[in-house]
Amino acid sequence: MRSSQDVDITRLLVSFVPRQKLEGIDLAGTDLAVIDLHIRELPTFCPRCRNSALATVCGKASWVQSYDGDSPEPEAVVEVPVRCCICDQLYVALYATMHEGAFGDGSSQGWSDPHFFATVPPAIAPTLPSKTIMKISPSFSKIFDETVAAELAGLTELLGAGYRRALEFLVKDYLIFKNPERADVIKRTFLANCIKDNIDDDTITELADKAVSIGNDFTHFERRGVHEVADLKGLIVLVRRWVEFKEDAALARARFSSDVRPAELRVGLAVDDLTSGPTSKGG
Repeated sequence: MRSSQDVDITRLLVSFVPRQKLEGIDLAGTDLAVIDLHIRELPTFCPRCRNSALATVCGKASWVQSYDGDSPEPEAVVEVPVRCCICDQLYVALYATMHEGAFGDGSSQGWSDPHFFATVPPAIAPTLPSKTIMKISPSFSKIFDETVAAELAGLTELLGAGYRRALEFLVKDYLIFKNPERADVIKRTFLANCIKDNIDDDTITELADKAVSIGNDFTHFERRGVHEVADLKGLIVLVRRWVEFKEDAALARARFSSDVRPAELRVGLAVDDLTSGPTSKGG
């Protein structure tokens, strides 16, 4: 399954709209109306309320021009204030434009129509966890999302601890899901011991234990390891996929070993995919 971290988020957060002429001023005080710029894209994901919602332009644009006549990349950034149609809050949509020709008579002809590339604050689309993960550990998805948001906002000192916490919720929630009678013991046990004592897959035990070690290293006053946040994230993704596989496989075995298919055996996304073809009758 692909999450929002595996795809180009920018393409998911924009919608094509009829061309709109920009109004505003550049840093030198020039009226943007004479620059005849039009936008064709608007954000469709609000970074304030984190809902899918088409934005509307609600004010004059500002122009940050880097073109000096000799630049090998004559480009500029246009900042456009927009408003979410759900929460009614304001944020800024950023557009890039390229200068494709000479200024000529001093007008601003030659600039391309700006293309949307980001928002301020950053638009962090939520991950797309499977139904299996949401059933087992919704807290994992929430913590992981918030840490991704911190990463994209440049809050690098928080990342190791955030991803390490997400891992703990994923592993302990899964073990409690499988052994609810041992919930109190699992909650009190150190994560490394939970992994060693309760996971019988040697490969996952090794990878999860390494993730714990890397995550712990990020919380120490003096780091001693050489691994980076990307290594920790990669290990967590592998553990998440293992949890999904184990539970979806168990659901599949229960479903196809019986003629009865109760609703609770149809919650796994991977299992649903197996029987969602055009000839499936359900039931």
